Amino acid sequence: MGGVVRRRVVAALLSAGVALSAAALAAVGGDRRDFQGEIDAACRAGGGRVTVPPGVWDTGPIHLRSNVELHVEEGATLRFSGNPSDYLPKVATSWQGEEMKNLSPLVYAAFATNVAITGRGRLTTDNAAWDRWHRDNRNGRRPQFIQFFCCGNVRLEDFSVRGSPFWTIHLYRTDEAVVRGVDVSAFDENGFALKNTDGIDIECSRHVKVVGCTFRQGDDAIVLKSGRDEDGIRRGIPTEDVTIEDCRVREGHVLLGIGSEVGGGIRNVTMRDCTVEGAVDRLLFVKTNAKRGGFIEDVVMERVRADRVRQAVAALMADYWYYPPPGAANLHRTVIRGVAVRNVRVADAGSVVELRGDPDLPARDFEVAGVTVDKVRRKIVDAVNVENLRVDGLSVRQPPSVPFKKDDPSRGGQEK
Repeated sequence: MGGVVRRRVVAALLSAGVALSAAALAAVGGDRRDFQGEIDAACRAGGGRVTVPPGVWDTGPIHLRSNVELHVEEGATLRFSGNPSDYLPKVATSWQGEEMKNLSPLVYAAFATNVAITGRGRLTTDNAAWDRWHRDNRNGRRPQFIQFFCCGNVRLEDFSVRGSPFWTIHLYRTDEAVVRGVDVSAFDENGFALKNTDGIDIECSRHVKVVGCTFRQGDDAIVLKSGRDEDGIRRGIPTEDVTIEDCRVREGHVLLGIGSEVGGGIRNVTMRDCTVEGAVDRLLFVKTNAKRGGFIEDVVMERVRADRVRQAVAALMADYWYYPPPGAANLHRTVIRGVAVRNVRVADAGSVVELRGDPDLPARDFEVAGVTVDKVRRKIVDAVNVENLRVDGLSVRQPPSVPFKKDDPSRGGQEK
């Protein structure tokens, strides 16, 4: 069978929804086409759509431009190189909350407006190659798969992602973005995922909607951040006005993570009507420490269903990775107030509520209402350094052997 015929067969199988292993895809020599040149030409002409037709297409980094839509047709696979040298020269980026120059993300847009990735095709990369490079270059920073850096009016719709070197989708300093119907998996076709492979990280961005997406990650599924420590505090750009609806998590550490990089603050966040199929560590995880600064306020999670939560349904950790020793200087504590978890149903959980606020700046106004858990294995409510904790309508059908004592003053809250 000739190479062209093989590629057509593979395209037909992918279009029919047949899953092919990474080895099977690698055995098919991918075609090459100058998609970057087509994107640049479309931008110079004032904008337009660049289409990736069915087939397997090998490529290096793709840099999106203003007023251009990259449309990956059903049956098309964009297979990105796993060779880090292909992603040079370095570009302006943000990496774990700090602005710096780093390897280009596999798909990258900087200072662009009206930009989109659409279609029912697939974007993939070689996880094994990135893992080998990371093991050999411990100080090397793996790039994000998709990053929008200081962009506006972004649309991501319908495509799938398989594999990722690091965070999968990263919206950084982006205003007005819609992520709809995207199937995100950090696992490649061989079932292998690297660490730190969040599904979508929304950082220093506003007016973002994530709707009807599916996540299978090697880390958290959906994460909100706003810059790390002094760098984030200096910029002071919040993440705000974020809505997440009708999403599914098949695998991951956390359904919704807030932090831990919150230097610019996070506010006005709503997650509703989402489900966890399988297990996660936590549904809502608010995490920060005494160096992070910023604020977290007006966060609501409601109408969520989950099969299993290994740790806590609602968790707060104000000493995440750092607890200040006596006399520590240059501290920037995080203001946390107005967090609510409502109308949540979980089949099995380690705990319902585990909150550990900052003793020098307690969290305020934390609400847990209408939560039903069929089985709790460890604790029901365990909270310290939280003022005005309200627990209403909590139902545990099979409690642990030593349940939370209602009038225990050491818990920093009370069950109603």
